[in-house]
Amino acid sequence: MIGDLVVQLLAQGAQMVFVLLIAPLAVGVVRRVKARLMRRQGAPLLQGYRDLAKLLRKESVVADSASWLFRAAPSLIFALTWVAAALVPSFASGLMA
Repeated sequence: MIGDLVVQLLAQGAQMVFVLLIAPLAVGVVRRVKARLMRRQGAPLLQGYRDLAKLLRKESVVADSASWLFRAAPSLIFALTWVAAALVPSFASGLMA
């Protein structure tokens, strides 16, 4: 019983990590298809990962008078999006076996 719950929680955690890792690739595929439909070459598939790495290296610029909400908003939006992805039925719940 408890071992089954642990396995389900690990599978759900693996799915959440998988969603984080595959999202930039999915964006790259969509951009590539849209470019091909317009008879253009388009950006490389891994461009999303490069953009993300560049974004994470940038220094954040926040005014001294900025409220706590302004500083917390990016983290809050990321967390809420990740939770929304976690609520999607998965292999862990047995719905997609």
